Amino acid sequence: MGFTFWRVLVPAILILVGLLAGAWLMNDGPYGIPVNGSSHETSGSFNCTGEFKAPSNSFGWLAVAERFEDHWVRFTEVFALIPKVDLRASNSYGRLYIENWTSGMNIKPPCYVQGGEVVFETNSTARVFYHVTLCTSNSSETNLMYSPCEELKTLLGRVELPAGRVSLAMYIVPTGNASWDRWDHVYCSRVENFLGTCGHPEKVVKNFTVPCHCGIEAVLSYLRERIEGAGFEQVSSNGTNGNDVFSEVHRLTYRRPSGYLYLEVAGIKGMNATRVFIALGDEGMVKAVSGVFSSG
Repeated sequence: MGFTFWRVLVPAILILVGLLAGAWLMNDGPYGIPVNGSSHETSGSFNCTGEFKAPSNSFGWLAVAERFEDHWVRFTEVFALIPKVDLRASNSYGRLYIENWTSGMNIKPPCYVQGGEVVFETNSTARVFYHVTLCTSNSSETNLMYSPCEELKTLLGRVELPAGRVSLAMYIVPTGNASWDRWDHVYCSRVENFLGTCGHPEKVVKNFTVPCHCGIEAVLSYLRERIEGAGFEQVSSNGTNGNDVFSEVHRLTYRRPSGYLYLEVAGIKGMNATRVFIALGDEGMVKAVSGVFSSG
């Protein structure tokens, strides 16, 4: 049986405007449950002693803008998990749990302006859609979420996931003193079953500052120490020069008897900010999830 892609996607995470046009028809089938970073970073400015953690869980939808004297830069990152569902039978085979699992493992960054954590479980194949934009402008508009871009960079990705369970987290860590705007994705409940829509309103926080910042090297050191302290052994470490959106990307993998962990720390070009992504689960699932970053 066919079901339009948008009816599945909206309850999943959010509408990906401009990313996914048309329809994706899904067949019946089972799914079940339970860092040298930004170009503005300066040597000697690393400070991880302060603490600020955004109160809302905005996993799957990171959207922040940084204000400068003569321009602004906006970064958005969408990570949409799409399970298979049978809407006619009101049967969903995937669940998304809004769960603060990184705090329990003590691997959450101490300072971030936006972020969130979830656990996704499915007993059949699923899909991940990934969309990143970096927008710059020297306009004087104050509604920075919808202001037009004078320069726009985009990254896209899409991968298939096997059946399984995976814990995911993503954060925006400030690397210097800055003024921020933030648009939070608000979940309607602690469990998403992908069958109904409830609006997922955005909560806008404008022109705020945070009492801390942390350079990309310090972010890496902080997270590596805590991941290894949780009993993980490093498997691989890879650093790249980045791409159109990220100035530098560090990818690390870890293993322990109870799971496989992927850590990605990337400096965002033109911003005092670093993006952190963490995935934890069985090795096959984690490798599939992390593959979305190189699938475009």
